[in-house]
Amino acid sequence: MNNTFLFWGIMVGLPLLIMAASFVAVRRRRIAPAAISSPSFKNIPLYRNVMIILLLAVSGSLYLYLGRPDLAITPSAPSANRQLEALIKDLKIYLQENPDDIQALYLLADSYRSLGEYPLAAEYYKKLGEAALAAHIQLPAEYDAIYAEIRIRIHGIGDPISRGLLQKALALEATNIRARFYMALIHAEDGEKQSAIDELKKLRQEVPAGTPWALTIQEQLQKLSSTPAPSAE
Repeated sequence: MNNTFLFWGIMVGLPLLIMAASFVAVRRRRIAPAAISSPSFKNIPLYRNVMIILLLAVSGSLYLYLGRPDLAITPSAPSANRQLEALIKDLKIYLQENPDDIQALYLLADSYRSLGEYPLAAEYYKKLGEAALAAHIQLPAEYDAIYAEIRIRIHGIGDPISRGLLQKALALEATNIRARFYMALIHAEDGEKQSAIDELKKLRQEVPAGTPWALTIQEQLQKLSSTPAPSAE
């Protein structure tokens, strides 16, 4: 099966199916009140619970397929931004009484990331990590990789905390695409240009053509290939 077709099938088809199912469930009152009033979302209106489900479905379908580079630099539709801002408002109200709720912290952090509000996203990703540590919950490697990516956007590729986060992510999951990509950029920054190129070429072979990661990796390879090697002086 064509990988590009599979990618867009997951990107578009799964969220649309879940959106339709959620709409029918709400219309027919088949969403159990107990589920809507669960501890994590009991103070959030019903229609926004459905929106949370959709947000998780879209994010989940992407991450289950491959993971993606941060695309918040692409402008979102104003209506989508307004919906995210409304969701953020509800989550912040909820977190005033439940500051350690991991689900709510994740949704808030990722909502800020989607809006390109990187300092706020970093603040809540840090709180998410602290809450998970206090609850003795091991977050997946993708958490550390995304947190590192956000910090790099704020502080640059030389940020030492980002380097540590990426190393931790790779210790948890050596094949994590996001962590490998940014570690390659760090190697290039450290003067290890050929090492960075070799790693990016490996990633290019592993990532299906036409996906966001494939395009991002190719762009970085072209930049590194056109950049003169550092002087030996």
